[in-house]
Amino acid sequence: MMKISTMGHACMVLAGEEERPILATDPWLLGSCYWRSWWMVNPPAEEQVRRAERAPFIYITHEHPDHLHPPSLRRLKPGARTILLPAFLRMKMDAYLREQGFDVRILPPRQWVPLEDGVSVMSLPQWSNDSVLLVDTPSAFIVNLNDAKPLGGLLDDIARLRTEIGKPCIVLRSHSPAGPFFNYFEENERIPCREPEDYVRMTQGVCAHLRADLFLPFASQVVYRRSDSEWANGYRVGFDLLQAGWGIATRLCPPFSTVDLETLSLSAEPPAEWRGAFHDGQRALVAREEARNGEAALTDEDIAALKAVLARQRWLLAAVLPGGVAVESGGRRLLYAPWSGRLRETDKGGDCVIQVPVAALKDSLASGNFGDLCIGMFVPATLRDRALAGRVNLFWMLMVLADYGYADGILSRLRWLVWVWRVERRRPIARPG
Repeated sequence: MMKISTMGHACMVLAGEEERPILATDPWLLGSCYWRSWWMVNPPAEEQVRRAERAPFIYITHEHPDHLHPPSLRRLKPGARTILLPAFLRMKMDAYLREQGFDVRILPPRQWVPLEDGVSVMSLPQWSNDSVLLVDTPSAFIVNLNDAKPLGGLLDDIARLRTEIGKPCIVLRSHSPAGPFFNYFEENERIPCREPEDYVRMTQGVCAHLRADLFLPFASQVVYRRSDSEWANGYRVGFDLLQAGWGIATRLCPPFSTVDLETLSLSAEPPAEWRGAFHDGQRALVAREEARNGEAALTDEDIAALKAVLARQRWLLAAVLPGGVAVESGGRRLLYAPWSGRLRETDKGGDCVIQVPVAALKDSLASGNFGDLCIGMFVPATLRDRALAGRVNLFWMLMVLADYGYADGILSRLRWLVWVWRVERRRPIARPG
């Protein structure tokens, strides 16, 4: 009898007979991420952490720290398991994991890979360096979409496969904002690009398209604890909002559920037993992180690194935000003008002004993860005109692609476009076996 359990944030554990773990995904099991901004609503209990630790296979969907979480990975013993990764064109996490001593296996795209006990997995890399994981078990078909947003054609392929397999279908997917869409301003007025209810409708649309039997709330189990990100708690899409707007045949399960894959019966952890209270130790960590901003200052090296990051997408930025992008940090306002390629200190100009805590900016430049800043929920952007909101969304997408190395010249862009076409539409997805 196989079961799946969800825990923490985006961690799913598949267990076989006698509840022996087989596969775990995205083990963020403790602590916080995104510069102490993100904390789990309900951190896993120690026995749940140990269960994830015992899984011989760990799949990591993508490189964001709420999925690839270094402190949690240090709980996992190298040599005792295999880390499964999607086959992205370019990535950093494979080298990082090997440096930590892990056995790493990169899964071929769109191919079923048998694990054990009749379980097979298929990795579907996405254009955005995210991935979908399909899991076929003897009694159920699991679609782990996490943060991925498959294009229409790929979602159609998954739906056809779901019909061909004919087993009960369980979908796991994020259902709450995790980006800059609610952190834009025109003067002092917030400009939400979406409504929280939009996420409910999108989630229902995917479940209906795949004719899912069960939906497990997933990859959205966070609260925001920094003084400059607490505002985002008002835009979270929790289980209560999902319940209120749910109107399809798919069964909506509570978060932190365990599902018997043969009977589809489930048990869920009651909210009264949740462990998400914000305690003094966590408050101290947040305060320490926020205090770093008063201790840090931008150097000439930081400014040169910022210019280099923006220059990678110079000509696309010229088309998207021709008036330039200003970065405000550490009491300084730096305007990048894409047409001239100059970065200069000025108190005027720019289609948008992005306000970044100086310590986080320095960290992101040093690590090559500038795009992560927009996910932390503490980086507001003031727009010259609210009509520019969609273009600022595109700006952040371009920065993320640059972080992944897809903006290092025309050739790297062409290689990325060819790779996207191959992984999204290369061939139909076949049934397992």
